[in-house]
Amino acid sequence: MVFRLFLLILFFFCTTAPSWAENDPEIRLLEERLQELEASLKRMQEENEARRTLQSTAEEKAAQEEEILSAAGRDYTLMRPGRMGFEYNFRYSYYSYDQLVEAGKIEHKSNHNIENSMVVEYPLKPNLTLSADFPFVFKSDNKSSDGSSRQVSDIGDFVLGFQYQPLKSGGKIPTTILSLRASLPVGRSPYDIDPDKEMATSSGTYSLTAGANFSKVFDPIIAYGGLSYSYYLPESTRYHAKGVSSPEYVSEVNRGEQFGFSAGFGYALSYRLNINLSYQYSLSMRSKYTWTTDETPEKWETQSPTSASSVFSIGTGWRISSKRTMNVRLGIGLTNNDPDFTLAIRLPFELVF
Repeated sequence: MVFRLFLLILFFFCTTAPSWAENDPEIRLLEERLQELEASLKRMQEENEARRTLQSTAEEKAAQEEEILSAAGRDYTLMRPGRMGFEYNFRYSYYSYDQLVEAGKIEHKSNHNIENSMVVEYPLKPNLTLSADFPFVFKSDNKSSDGSSRQVSDIGDFVLGFQYQPLKSGGKIPTTILSLRASLPVGRSPYDIDPDKEMATSSGTYSLTAGANFSKVFDPIIAYGGLSYSYYLPESTRYHAKGVSSPEYVSEVNRGEQFGFSAGFGYALSYRLNINLSYQYSLSMRSKYTWTTDETPEKWETQSPTSASSVFSIGTGWRISSKRTMNVRLGIGLTNNDPDFTLAIRLPFELVF
């Protein structure tokens, strides 16, 4: 500022110099130098203004990309240091099918599942985030033949895990986030209940799931996808499939491994709204069940067939305020193992400290 004031005073002195100085070559040279300095200062101001504008645009674009990926799922973004993340999840699933009970009689069954969960995320480093998921489950199973229904409400499986980004994002390589999660069956196990009277809220087995998720910007869309592998630990149990009074029971459950694949893309319709489409596929290998009785030490095994799950989803992300977003997703099951449809709502928020 002082240097600029000095230039203005010097320029004023030169422009108000007496007429005899106008023919002085040194004075004219000084005037030309001052004009060049003024032009340089003006260009510097314009460049700084343009740089601030570009920087603001880049920050807004990065924030918008993060919102699109966050709407697609938690596996594609990481928490920033200096804050703690919380997320409320609501998930409603509806199953329905017809079952042939006897000749000329078909029974319609419907199942309503509601899951409320709270997710806590904490970043240990800029590229490493810890997470914990605490769900609460409500289920209702209805039969059309006698109008009866079963209901249960209890905690589900706790999930602990972390996400790690090995490489800095940007460039030709897609942004890669690796994850590892452990599921703890603390809810009501399907192997500890009477299946004719009760319902389970847990998978009943411990499991580990490893995943690799990728995202890449292809302006104006963002493509994303991932691979996953789940391993289920053997579980000792005493499950009477034919009733508690039956002498035969399952003494050990070995659930088959599961392989998963997902792909999709997201697009920002406006500053406040984005949309995403995705597809998920998973293949579950055969599960083995070891049977025995109390009357004899003899054991035998049965196996369940390989099964597949396929879901198509459409979701949106809404910016409901300057600091709050809401993500809504509708999933449509494409196989008999999947729910007819699933409605999920996610409300993430952060605590800065």
